[in-house]
Amino acid sequence: KTGWAFKGALEAGAIAGGGTEEEIEALSEYGLFFGTAFQIRDDVIGVLGNPSEIGKPTSDILRSRKTFMVTHALQEADEEDKVKLLKILSGETSGKTQGIVDILTKYDSFGHAEAKIAELIEKAKLNLSILKNTLAKKFLLELADLLSERPLTILEALHYP
Repeated sequence: KTGWAFKGALEAGAIAGGGTEEEIEALSEYGLFFGTAFQIRDDVIGVLGNPSEIGKPTSDILRSRKTFMVTHALQEADEEDKVKLLKILSGETSGKTQGIVDILTKYDSFGHAEAKIAELIEKAKLNLSILKNTLAKKFLLELADLLSERPLTILEALHYP
């Protein structure tokens, strides 16, 4: 959902700004890739971050949503861990946060998420290559770098939540 929201916002901005078809498409694709990376980053922070520092009491994972990392773990896990993870997500067991973190760590789902974020950020930035070198382009490139390199800084920069 987040990727599509960013895509729509950047596409609308490009249209309102009088962009060419190529510029509209480039910004739209940047939004999709950046927004998807942002959602994955938000999920990582939601599990590993301190709720009082990030301003969110509960992550999507802890609300039993199948995030990118949970999907990865379910694909990689042996049958015993799949059942265990699904039970934790359904609320059938206690120790929800630690149990999820343990399984996501065991199957390197956090590492997989970081690799996917890096891939998506590179794709987002590549889409901007057709744009003229402007302050707006520089901002979008730096925003992508913030998301990729310093997970909590992006939230602080955007005054999140």
